[in-house]
Amino acid sequence: MAPARRISTAWTMLASASTGGAGESRVMADGGSNRPARARGGWIAIVLGAGTILCILLAVGMSLYLLVLVYFPQLGASPANFQKLTAAALVALVGAGLTAMAAIYSATRQSVTAVRVALLSSETSRQLAMDNAALSKELADIKKSADEALARLKVGLDARHVAYLELYGAATVYFHAIRSGALLAWDANQVQAAETGMVAATRHLIHVADGMRNEWFDFWQRAQEICRAVYAEADPARRSEQVQALIAEKSQHGRSRLDFRQLHHRLENTAKSAVEVYTVG
Repeated sequence: MAPARRISTAWTMLASASTGGAGESRVMADGGSNRPARARGGWIAIVLGAGTILCILLAVGMSLYLLVLVYFPQLGASPANFQKLTAAALVALVGAGLTAMAAIYSATRQSVTAVRVALLSSETSRQLAMDNAALSKELADIKKSADEALARLKVGLDARHVAYLELYGAATVYFHAIRSGALLAWDANQVQAAETGMVAATRHLIHVADGMRNEWFDFWQRAQEICRAVYAEADPARRSEQVQALIAEKSQHGRSRLDFRQLHHRLENTAKSAVEVYTVG
């Protein structure tokens, strides 16, 4: 009877250890922060717990069977057969217990590894999201700065474009006002209006190149010289003839001697070239 009690006690202790391991596995599996990992660990723990319960039932069954053979020898179990059965049951019990412990340990390690991988994946995703947000903000700031610089450049180009058109337009009005005096009759009001337009156009000089500025002033200076000469003529009938002569008269401008038409044509070419450059740009 004593051997049977010792065998039963051993079975019970081994089964209790197996059950404790399964509980610990469930706790470790449920401790993770990732829901899929917890679910997988929970199912594994349940399966292993069921296997452990089966081992306990098997141990109880073996113990009851051995006790029955001890207290009821009339069932036909001899001492030799009893020892054989005891050894076989003990080997089976130890084998099953070790197998269950190994399975529980393996499942526990897998659950812990799964939780750690889930935590690392979550941390990596969070860091990538933060980096992506920072990069997006930096790109937005760069785009905003580029848009502002482009807007300022566009305003500057528009101002230069308008400046060339306004200066050339004022000079052209002045040219035709004087030329009309040579072909038809001298119109002092028309010439005065053209002079006023030249004065108003001077606000655009800051936006043009030095070449355009110098040529524009050369033209304006020559136009004023022609006007002063015409106003100095006392006989209005001779003004048209005088205007024709003054328009054709050449004067020194830099290295070239140009008449009034040539001054206007040079100014036209300079303004046209500048406007084409800013339009293409």
